[in-house]
Amino acid sequence: MSVRKILLTILTLFVFGSFLMAANYLPLNVGNEYHYDVFDMVKNVVGHVDNSIVSKVNANGWTYYKNSNFLGEEIWLTEDESGNVGFYTSYGPSLLYSFSSNNGNSWTVYLDGDNFYYGVNATISFLDGTITVPAGTFSNPVLITYDVPNDAPVGTIVKQYFVDGIGLVKEVRKATNGLLKSVELRYAKVNGHVYGSDVNNSGDNNNSGSLDVKLSTDKFNYTLQYRSRGAEQGPGNYADIKVNITITNNTATAININRVNSQKYDIKVYDNNGNVIYDWADGRYFTQATEHQTLNPGQTLTYTDTISVKFPDQGIYYVEMGTAGTVRFSGKVAISCVVPQTY
Repeated sequence: MSVRKILLTILTLFVFGSFLMAANYLPLNVGNEYHYDVFDMVKNVVGHVDNSIVSKVNANGWTYYKNSNFLGEEIWLTEDESGNVGFYTSYGPSLLYSFSSNNGNSWTVYLDGDNFYYGVNATISFLDGTITVPAGTFSNPVLITYDVPNDAPVGTIVKQYFVDGIGLVKEVRKATNGLLKSVELRYAKVNGHVYGSDVNNSGDNNNSGSLDVKLSTDKFNYTLQYRSRGAEQGPGNYADIKVNITITNNTATAININRVNSQKYDIKVYDNNGNVIYDWADGRYFTQATEHQTLNPGQTLTYTDTISVKFPDQGIYYVEMGTAGTVRFSGKVAISCVVPQTY
């Protein structure tokens, strides 16, 4: 079955789900923000993840909410009347969470990303009791379990826990050697309510603060234009995309980046199956000189570039940009590409 047919099938299920009153397991409102601690296999805090709902747009009768860093990337989410949550595709919303399902029901999620496995089966369980995370103890969580294969990459999400009126409170991810790590809610502001405690990044506490990586493109929707002459990747449909990444060191420790050549960053574009369709570094020459760079506490590193990319078809694609060297910081955002009917 083609991806288009799959998405259309899911769209039908998404739109015509139950319209009974449902709990709100992922509140979508601009201004909601979530801050998580990342724990290793023995419950040491090894990092932080922040997500916020920054804007909304209306398209094809749906309202989409832009999440800055959900499931490890920028993503646009929407919701139907029964509380099911979908993500943006050029064909319409595709089902992500079927919260109106009965206990034990399963569905397939066709979302590709660094922390998500494409075409994975999801199963929902409505739990009794409580779940405890740094933000507090919450009752009756919903558990979604993903049937990921054994060879799934490190960092792939295998479980997620949601709480009514709050949203995602805990993720369990694959670590090395069959072990698991977790991402747990520390602080949230949801629809005017505050849960947990924020982190104070000031002072000399080496355990506070985080490395803040933000990646953005100049827009979300791109109209592809046909080019024949002067097209580096051959005749086809192109878009010019301005990409910007900022890395801010909010920790109390300096970060040293060592490079073996003059390449300071890289940019790649992926299709919805994870295939690389554009690699900025391909064919470029970099001087072979060792470079050293220090990102001190409080400092910000910024790189900006405009890339011209040939796209094989319209649809959703992912732009990734990261630093080059012994320490790599990267981000990935989704874009939508549309081929005009006429040129």
